[in-house]
Amino acid sequence: MSPEEYCHDKVARSGSNFVGAFALLGKEQRSSIEAVYAFCREIDDIADECSDRDLARLKLSWWKNEVEKNFTTSSNHPVLRALKNPIEKFSLPKNDFLAVVDGVMMDLSQKPFTNWTELNSYCDKVAGAVGRLSTRIFGPVNDQILEYASLLGRACQYTNILRDIGEDAKKQRYYLPISLLEKYGFNTTTITLGDISNFKKMCEEMASINHNLYEEAFQILPKKDYSKQRAGIVMGVIYRGLLRTIENSHYEVLENKISLTPIRKFWIAWKASWGSIPR
Repeated sequence: MSPEEYCHDKVARSGSNFVGAFALLGKEQRSSIEAVYAFCREIDDIADECSDRDLARLKLSWWKNEVEKNFTTSSNHPVLRALKNPIEKFSLPKNDFLAVVDGVMMDLSQKPFTNWTELNSYCDKVAGAVGRLSTRIFGPVNDQILEYASLLGRACQYTNILRDIGEDAKKQRYYLPISLLEKYGFNTTTITLGDISNFKKMCEEMASINHNLYEEAFQILPKKDYSKQRAGIVMGVIYRGLLRTIENSHYEVLENKISLTPIRKFWIAWKASWGSIPR
């Protein structure tokens, strides 16, 4: 199995909402973006599957060293080998790869975020960095497009956080900032046990902030760049569709993991593949 085949298989098995958007890309761009997402899956899997936190930190440190090595010589890991050419062709910065690892390191600490600033710092590492890497593969970038990518990455991560409140709480992971929890009378031990009407009001505020982020991101992206950045737009619109599905469920996220059906993903992606960005 070639490094590229390894990455393709890794991404295909992930079931990510992003996979459908990759079909819009040419062969070289598609294999490059699959390598980036395979890298993210390798890093995420350490936090999700390794119960020994010290061992997980050792594995993440190994990845940081291998990333550094891959920018000077070469790593033997198939994902990093598959990334070698995209790094050179699309000028993918080392700091964004390292940021992804640092973000997952934060997951291991299981320390709740005090405020929105801390949450946004985390989101920039695990999602904004991925957005910036992806955007560079989709087409030429400038500061405005990179800001769009950072905001869209944060918006998608907010949606993940809202969707996974119940599942994360069972793992003693809490991503909503303490300032938001306390505003509605919760803390990390009562978030799944408190007044359900207050819980829904809290989720409504989070969803409203999330919608504003999607709007801000899409407004920043110049219309002349829609065509080249279309795959990223599709990713964002699919995640915004997931947010609306969560809202329509009345925030039944404590016991359920809400998702889009394959046909719903296809329909959203199809609409987002043409013309202006669907609202």
